Amino acid sequence: MRITRNHTLGKEEAIARLNRFIENLHTLPLPSGVEIDNVSTEWEHEWLHLSFRARKGIFGTTITGKIFVDDHTVTLESDLPPIVTTFIPEERIVDALSEKLDEFFAPA
Repeated sequence: MRITRNHTLGKEEAIARLNRFIENLHTLPLPSGVEIDNVSTEWEHEWLHLSFRARKGIFGTTITGKIFVDDHTVTLESDLPPIVTTFIPEERIVDALSEKLDEFFAPA
């Protein structure tokens, strides 16, 4: 999965917003009762490497990905585990994340 969204915030503000978003990731209301925990992040230049555990009931999996940030774009890349796309189609995830990214990186 790869999602690229444009923004007009500049790199520093985009990174600050992304960090706030990640800090609150476990509190976001997610579709189908999915819960997030064990969030781990590491910045390497413009790339944020991210992993977290997503679970619903007795099912759970670790999701990893990376997010690139520059002055004008934010790009999220992740290979979703099959167990995730079995329950939630990738297109639905892409649509929801695209909407959330547009909202989150909108000018103040």
